[in-house]
Amino acid sequence: MLRSRFSRLFSVFLAILLAGCGTAYAQHDDEQIPVAAEKLKAAFLFRLCFFVDWEELPADRPFVFLVIGANEIAEELTELVRGKDVEGHAIEVRTTDSLDVVDDAHVVFVSRSFRRWTERIVKDYEGRPVLTVADYRDFPKRGGMVGLFYERDRIALAVNPSKCQDARLQLSARLLAVAREVIEAP
Repeated sequence: MLRSRFSRLFSVFLAILLAGCGTAYAQHDDEQIPVAAEKLKAAFLFRLCFFVDWEELPADRPFVFLVIGANEIAEELTELVRGKDVEGHAIEVRTTDSLDVVDDAHVVFVSRSFRRWTERIVKDYEGRPVLTVADYRDFPKRGGMVGLFYERDRIALAVNPSKCQDARLQLSARLLAVAREVIEAP
């Protein structure tokens, strides 16, 4: 029942995100990104964890988000998750600007400022039950699991379900159904 409630909430949330993101935009590479993008990414990152079947969440540990190189998103995520939980687990948000930190996180978010180190970061978490997410489109093609990107003024998803399966994580069929790209890259 709880899973279906979150599923309905996520569907509504995703529909709102896909309907449009506002009118203020900043240019980055070839994408126009909403100025409030950090809030959207943080909200999406939090909701995303409810559409993953985690093999096992140890009872004595918090649910951990590790944000690599995106302090604004970490701040927004910290504010957003205050007082909330994931499957009964308190939530902790950690940040780093170091490539030498391999954390016991459940979700690792890689900002576009660390894009050139994608393969190294992904390799550090390979085979572990850690959902890897980034805010650039080609992240799943480069070994990551979920990429968030903007397309025609809307947020969209690229996912690599085989990488999730390798990590013993199962993505919800609803999430796969709304993904703009489903990639089966090694």
